[in-house]
Amino acid sequence: MTSEPKKRQQHYVWKYLLRAWSDNGAVWCRMADRCFRVNVDRVAKQRDFYRMRELTHGDIRFLIAYIEKADNECLRKLNFGWLCAFRSFTNYKQFAEKNGFENPDVARKLEEMEINLEENLHNGIEELAKPYLELAKEGDLSFLNDKASYQKFIYFLAVQYLRTARNKERTLPLLTNAFGVNFERIWGVFTHIAATNVSSSLIVDRNRYNAVLLAAPDGRQFITGDQPVINTYANPDDVYSPPDNFDMYFPMSPRLALYLTDRAEWAREDTVLVTQDRVAWFNGMMAKHSHRQLFGASKEAIE
Repeated sequence: MTSEPKKRQQHYVWKYLLRAWSDNGAVWCRMADRCFRVNVDRVAKQRDFYRMRELTHGDIRFLIAYIEKADNECLRKLNFGWLCAFRSFTNYKQFAEKNGFENPDVARKLEEMEINLEENLHNGIEELAKPYLELAKEGDLSFLNDKASYQKFIYFLAVQYLRTARNKERTLPLLTNAFGVNFERIWGVFTHIAATNVSSSLIVDRNRYNAVLLAAPDGRQFITGDQPVINTYANPDDVYSPPDNFDMYFPMSPRLALYLTDRAEWAREDTVLVTQDRVAWFNGMMAKHSHRQLFGASKEAIE
């Protein structure tokens, strides 16, 4: 039985994205009141962050009912696909226990699956998005004119928005209290279902949104953080009142950011050389929405 190394140190911000701010693998990081240089391997990560949880019958009933609320049949099928993928670990584990398997190879394989399954899933999503990200970083958003490419990239952005430690820490208690379900157990599959729902909404309302490439002026840089995609409509201090509107601001490098928005002032824009004040506003939004860490190409950018 083939073995895969256990990927215990799991990143909730894509390392490849952070490398755009790095020099020899290191970025400037602000955490609390400290600014320091650190390798991208050592930030925005947590041991076993994506470790699978065994789903109960109650968890599965809740998820089925949640998925079936969607009117769109295609959306329901996609989300049932996520549920089947995440149930596979529970099914394999329960089958092994029921049949009394005590083979060390089986136990090792189950543990590898428990630790690596969602991490590998995120790796696949990132690899699919990488060619689009590279085009966007070169100032080319023409791929968004292709329906399939648009769908893949928007789903990628939705995942980056939802997968983070900040989102998990702030949202878990609210959802658990609201629905009476242990969201710690179902968090992995629920975030992918939620990302599918978010991206589906953005795809259906595609004509309402405009993708704007923002370019920083000389002497200013965009920063990013451990919440690399943000909704600029959201109040970062109010988790109890979700905003009525939604957009996605996504810094891709110190020089360029992508802004997918329905704000009227950006409706006819394509590529914009923004003012220093605009850069300061977007950087301020990234700082307010960050969890614990901000990242930049220079110390000055994150101070």
